[in-house]
Amino acid sequence: MRHSACIAPLLVALFAMSEFAVAHCQVPCGIYGDQRRFEELLEDTDTIVKAITQIGELSDTHDANGHNQLSRWVATKEAHATNMQNMIGQYFLAQRVKPDAENYVEQLKAAHGVILAAMKCKQAADPATGEALRKAVHELYRAYTGNDPKLGRVEGEETVPAFICPMLCTAGQGKPGKCAVCAMSLVKSSTRMPHTHAKHSHE
Repeated sequence: MRHSACIAPLLVALFAMSEFAVAHCQVPCGIYGDQRRFEELLEDTDTIVKAITQIGELSDTHDANGHNQLSRWVATKEAHATNMQNMIGQYFLAQRVKPDAENYVEQLKAAHGVILAAMKCKQAADPATGEALRKAVHELYRAYTGNDPKLGRVEGEETVPAFICPMLCTAGQGKPGKCAVCAMSLVKSSTRMPHTHAKHSHE
């Protein structure tokens, strides 16, 4: 009973701390999913790019609903940029970028580049910041894996249209435009990296 009384508070504390381990457990468990993390970074980037587009479209609204939706997109942009910064710090820098790697400095620079690009997305609603963030993720992928990212297709998956409706009214198309159903501006579809087994992928 004495041991149980001592262990119980520790378990409660560990459970409370677990909500902050958004990127990985850091036990270390030795189980890593680098590919999934890069895909999550790009998914966050796509969301940020979409948020910037929506903020621009809603900036001329003068009603309560428009202002409400605009503020939600700003909050969404902020949250996803923060998520990317946490992913770089807690997963890549804390666990995966190794000081003895041949290109350690290049990996550090590329990781720092993603953090800075995400910060700039928080500070502005300029579409150029979103594209700069995407480029920074690609540069990190190159520095970390030594490979060029192949965009738009994952082995075993169908090719995704380059531009899709935010409400998924239509199948999408290969160029920017307006949805034929809801008239909303098409946004870039989720960009994915090639699936590889060069790193740990015990998912």
